[in-house]
Amino acid sequence: MKKTPTPLLDVLKKYSRSNPVRMHMPCHEGRLGLSKIEKTDVTELGFNDNLNAPCGAIAAAQDEYAKLFGAKRALFLTNGSSQGNFAFLGLVRGRSVLTESDGHVSLTRGAETFGVTLFAVDSVTPERVKEYKEKHNVAAVIVRYPDYFGRVCDLQTLFKTTREQGVLLFVDGAHGAHFGLSKRLPPCPVGFCDACVVSTHKTLGAYTQTAVVLSNSDRIADELKKQINAISTTSPSYILLSSIDYARKKAAEKGEKKLDRLFGWISDFEKKLPDGVYCMIRDDFTKLTLDFSEAGFSGKAAYTFMTTENIYPELYRDSRVLFYLGLYTTKRDLDKLARAVKKLIKKGEKSKSTDEGEGPFGY
Repeated sequence: MKKTPTPLLDVLKKYSRSNPVRMHMPCHEGRLGLSKIEKTDVTELGFNDNLNAPCGAIAAAQDEYAKLFGAKRALFLTNGSSQGNFAFLGLVRGRSVLTESDGHVSLTRGAETFGVTLFAVDSVTPERVKEYKEKHNVAAVIVRYPDYFGRVCDLQTLFKTTREQGVLLFVDGAHGAHFGLSKRLPPCPVGFCDACVVSTHKTLGAYTQTAVVLSNSDRIADELKKQINAISTTSPSYILLSSIDYARKKAAEKGEKKLDRLFGWISDFEKKLPDGVYCMIRDDFTKLTLDFSEAGFSGKAAYTFMTTENIYPELYRDSRVLFYLGLYTTKRDLDKLARAVKKLIKKGEKSKSTDEGEGPFGY
């Protein structure tokens, strides 16, 4: 496959290899000794562009990202998809927004920050968009695509309705940064909304805190960029930014092959599950959710057992455990999980009702 450039990473590598005399921020001067990557931990030095108003290496890296996912514009973020959600709400500050009742906590926090009234419903449908536009004059709709467990809504139909109603449609695509890389996955949401945000650290392999806003509208992208700048540090991490650039390159060159191979491994894994354990149906095959209810285990009990086997799932809820997989998951990982599941069932110790709940984190 044709190699793709990494404009931002390249200029940082060139700088670090030149053995420069660093008389600029940050003051560790690349000599902290924690990791080799700290050599690329720099401030804005001209040659490496400026995230506040990109026109060089960052701009080129954003263009490469947009090109891969069929978007007109890409805006890099260093504070996760939460930062993108804040930008969406900042764009309609003081107005009303229709969203889902189990949406991300960043929506509630952003609404409080920007004086937005949130109308949360169990499911956002075209009919509800029309209803809330008429009754509450909502300015925007924000939906997840996918949700935490890999399920997606009919975004195309929803976008048609929001355009007819003169309402903006923003997508919290935090868990779908890999969408569009394989025909076995849903398409990237950018084609069916005014703008979306995806967490590159969640499913594309970039470092934690990285995300990207995508849009096919220059006007909306420019307005969102103003909102992003207003809530961003003026010292963004170039380590984080360059990791987006590199993760995009790897996804462009090997993403489809890796994901198709993973699909096969997961299919084989599911066929070999022991009695009492079954896999939840989802649209995103990389979100492997196992239900242990028929085997008599709560999600917490199964999760805790997995950690004793040195396997750390994403979360547990009720009788289910979510195992987050991706481009860098190996067959060995899945084989180890399969052995652990069989060992748990063979052990046969039932969980108590006090072990139920959701975790391991909470807001």
